[in-house]
Amino acid sequence: MKYSPMWLIPILALVAGCEVPVLPITDVYGKWRADYPFGWQVLELRADGTYQQTVTINGESGNVKHSGKWHYDTKLGNVVYQDCLLVINGFGEMRNHFAVPVAGACVTPVERRFLFVGGVRMGSEEGNLFMKQP
Repeated sequence: MKYSPMWLIPILALVAGCEVPVLPITDVYGKWRADYPFGWQVLELRADGTYQQTVTINGESGNVKHSGKWHYDTKLGNVVYQDCLLVINGFGEMRNHFAVPVAGACVTPVERRFLFVGGVRMGSEEGNLFMKQP
């Protein structure tokens, strides 16, 4: 007996129409961590609209700290922080001058790992992928 794939059409239409829910801002506040082959970064987003980045490079003493202002775009679910440190380049490698803030806005999407459940993450697999810390 041959089955028709027509039953998939309504299901695909339903899934395609679903929007990823935007997180409440209370889920965005707090500490986030991104791990790299060469070190890690902790980003703290504070409720007063300020942030602090702390970058630690493997094998080096001390770390690089930077702070600034941020806000949450509730329509798109993006964190927008001003004059951030960009630690990695587009190839997953450390930027040569990562300790110099990049002028302008840095925009990073925030979402649940599995739509409605699971941990919260910020960024993308290709770039800075921050995981929310407890």
